[in-house]
Amino acid sequence: KIFFFNTPNACIISRAGEVSIVEYGESFILGSIRTEIISAHLMSVRLNEKKTLQARDCDVGNKEENARLQNKKIAFLMDKQTISIKDLISEANTSVSHDAGIDFIELNAKGSLLLF
Repeated sequence: KIFFFNTPNACIISRAGEVSIVEYGESFILGSIRTEIISAHLMSVRLNEKKTLQARDCDVGNKEENARLQNKKIAFLMDKQTISIKDLISEANTSVSHDAGIDFIELNAKGSLLLF
């Protein structure tokens, strides 16, 4: 097993090609992905680092609405030229292919922009 503690809100655990994300303070796995490329520079996890105005207003309100506004995403390298972005709440996936090799991946605080 390999543990990454470079994300402020979560621990990333890698074992045999499967990567699991555990949010600090929680006792369950938030999400998991499959990738053979394991590097702290080639994964970016964002967990509610910068809430939208709607999410801040909803903090004391309805639990279902608050869950809908959660911002929990991971970006990771699927192969040497393909990045996958997964929403850990809705399980939605998307991918980005590029002609050049990718050396690092970083999501912005909202998880809406990808730098690579």
